[in-house]
Amino acid sequence: MVRVHSLLPSESEVSVMGFHARAIDKSQRHLSEVQRKVNRWMSGMQDRMRNMAEAVALSYVLCLGTLAMHEVAHLVVLYAMGGTGALLIVPWRLGSMNHYIYGLHVEPSQPLTVANQALLNFLGPVLATVPLGFLLYFVRDRIPRISLISNILILVFFALLESSYELLESALNRDIGILGSPEFNIGVPILIILFTAYRGVWKKV
Repeated sequence: MVRVHSLLPSESEVSVMGFHARAIDKSQRHLSEVQRKVNRWMSGMQDRMRNMAEAVALSYVLCLGTLAMHEVAHLVVLYAMGGTGALLIVPWRLGSMNHYIYGLHVEPSQPLTVANQALLNFLGPVLATVPLGFLLYFVRDRIPRISLISNILILVFFALLESSYELLESALNRDIGILGSPEFNIGVPILIILFTAYRGVWKKV
């Protein structure tokens, strides 16, 4: 008797084929999900990097105006204290190299006492925070808010720095060059801008 083999798969073969098909389908769905997550992560990183670059650029541009405004505020405070003076453009020597940069500086017509000079140095930056705080109250877009916050922090830094080194130099009877150096006065604001932009974009503070 001749036995004829069926060309159709047996039940066990069908079961194995179905298992492999389900495994392949599951693997494909898993890979698709991983790919979607990677794409979302890459898209999120690109958005954050772009937002941080925008925040840093806007903060730096605003900082140039903020520093000028804080020097004008020094002049306003000086006249409010009964003194007189002028807003000058003065050279500022970089300590690490023989190179000069230029900036605004208020020069009183008459020498001030240490207390009055410290008060002048403190109130100038504090007064300049008022318009920035007013804008911060109304602005809701995240990038401009980050820029305003960073510049308010920079003004707070200058208020503390400029008043404290005047008092420290008087108390110690010596020049504290590092506190008045361009590297320190420019480097710290740049760090404030970078840190605030990072916190604002990555931490969404």
